[in-house]
Order: sequence, then structure tokens, then C-alpha cells
Amino acid sequence: MVRRNAISIRKEILTLLKQKTEVSVRKIESKVDSNFETIKRQVKDLESLGFVKIIQYDSHPKNKKPYKTCKITEEGLKWINKNR
Repeated sequence: MVRRNAISIRKEILTLLKQKTEVSVRKIESKVDSNFETIKRQVKDLESLGFVKIIQYDSHPKNKKPYKTCKITEEGLKWINKNR
């Protein structure tokens, strides 16, 4: 397995979020093909940069457990469009 740097993972996350309205952190993990802890850390970093918004839900419709989703912000859209 080739080790990717944080910038390439962030680009993949933002590209995915650009295509979808709102994506769960678990779905990002599977689509970006990285481990959950890495995705969590990168999403938090992207939020601190103002590129994504993390939304916490108390209960998932299927399993009733709390979960988080992400949405790309205008700043995130600008960044991903500039840094393709």
C-alpha cells in the first residue's frame, strides 16, 4: 500500500464532498480508502481551515446511534477548484 500525504487525502475528501451534498465520516472513509482515524483527523483539520462543516446527529435512522456528516463550505469549494 502506498502511503499518501495529508494534502492528497484532503483533496480526495473535498472532491468527494463537492460531488455530494452531505457525506457521513464512515462513507468518506470507504470512498477515500483510508482508515477511520486518519479521516477523522483530516476532517477536523479541514473544519479548522473553514473548508468543511461537521454536523453531529444524535440518532441514525437505521441503527439509532449518533453519527457525523460533513458538508463542503464555500471556502472549501474555492480551494478545491483552485488546487485540482
